Amino acid sequence: MPRFHLLAELARHGPLRLTQLGDRVGISQGTASTLTEALVRDGLIGRSADPRDGRATRLVLTAEGRERAQAWIRDYERAAQEIFAALPPEQWSALTAMLRALSAPGPQKPEQT
Repeated sequence: MPRFHLLAELARHGPLRLTQLGDRVGISQGTASTLTEALVRDGLIGRSADPRDGRATRLVLTAEGRERAQAWIRDYERAAQEIFAALPPEQWSALTAMLRALSAPGPQKPEQT
């Protein structure tokens, strides 16, 4: 699951620095570094220079990483639909609001320039 979260965040938000990615999924920089190294070895993410700071790198999805992330997101959404299908439609908006609140990232650190 942690690897899925990293791929999903990159799929949703595009290239991110390691610290940004870790902050978005709520893990330490060390944990994010370990997980991203495994994803790089698996060919699911790559690194690119940050156009705003030549010293920094950003993590980007490879084509295979994007396909895998999209497949995982579809599977997750399908499972969620099955789980919550029993709820009457008038309760879906309340459920959606609660899930967004629960999944919202913590305060974001300002990007260093």
